[in-house]
Amino acid sequence: MKRLFLDTNILCQEGFSSRNMKVLMLLVEADQLKIYVSEISKREFISKYIVENDKALDEYLTKVKKLNRVFSGKSDQSLETLLEREKKSYEETIEDNFNQWVKVLKINILNFIPENIYSVMNDYFSGGGVFSNIKNRNDIPDSMIHTSITMLLQRYEELTVVINDNKFKTKIEKNPKICAVKSLADFFKLPDIKNKIESLESVNKVAVEVKEYFFGIKFRDFLLDYLRNSKESLEFICLEQEQIYNTDKLVFSDYWGVKLESPTIDKIKGIYISEVFMLSKNIYSIDLEFETIASINFAIGWSDFYNKKLNFYRSFDVISGDGEVHEVLERWHVKLYGEIQIECEDNFNLDYIKQSFTVGNLSASKFILKLEIKAAELIDCYR
Repeated sequence: MKRLFLDTNILCQEGFSSRNMKVLMLLVEADQLKIYVSEISKREFISKYIVENDKALDEYLTKVKKLNRVFSGKSDQSLETLLEREKKSYEETIEDNFNQWVKVLKINILNFIPENIYSVMNDYFSGGGVFSNIKNRNDIPDSMIHTSITMLLQRYEELTVVINDNKFKTKIEKNPKICAVKSLADFFKLPDIKNKIESLESVNKVAVEVKEYFFGIKFRDFLLDYLRNSKESLEFICLEQEQIYNTDKLVFSDYWGVKLESPTIDKIKGIYISEVFMLSKNIYSIDLEFETIASINFAIGWSDFYNKKLNFYRSFDVISGDGEVHEVLERWHVKLYGEIQIECEDNFNLDYIKQSFTVGNLSASKFILKLEIKAAELIDCYR
């Protein structure tokens, strides 16, 4: 039995119903995995979404009040009451959804033990545990979460922690009983977990055949044809800076607000299938990557903009500028990383898949294909 501890940032990153959560559910249902979440993580997760929702509703209410005063000379109290009810309803909904997620994945919620506040405070004053330095108040929640990890290690010989916090991760992975990874995708790549997933799928002959086909060249040829011809799958893509790797290749000393948009459909090449997961008898999820050309928008300061040595070989277009800041656009050779989910009205049948997923055949009526691009990597500037 593998034991897995999920940190708050992973819950925020994945949500309740992502593909990776569905893969976890397969392992849990097969009694191959036990999942743990700290009560503190639960509170952080729920409060984060409540605060974000309240902020959005408050901003909306402020704008409506302003419009009412302009056009009618008074504010609408009934709208205010309605939005307060909406806030209350959302709080109940997010907590209900969390509790349902806990129930479905049979998650163990680890309550914070009041007596452990002494060890938290000792680390607070000494800079020990997961504190980055002495008396850093921002690290107190992490330290409280760390007490839950410590308690698990008193009961079990090993624990895998999924945590996308480099500071926290660096601190805990010094313990030889902890295997710390940054994402659920990395967790699934661990040899013993990968073997467990493959073992679950191996009992299903159709699953083995379907996965083998999805890894094959004929399906890659179909995907290339599909991506080049179903433009709606890619034309509205917009990735933010935190989703884009290698932005340092922009080489400017100061840049910000990097965005990727408008990938060139007919330049798509080099499709690679890295993972295939069977989520159910009629749903498969495929991790893929491919190269193309895309627009990279970003802002730079005046010193970089007027640096002839830096810009001699650059071919960016100026979108706007005021002498201090310039927003520019460049075309870049990029690699896109994503997931395509394939759902069938019936259970998967290899013969029908071979018949449906062929070049030029985009009308496989029994199948629904959903593409999501999650990240990108800058390769080189396109000239």
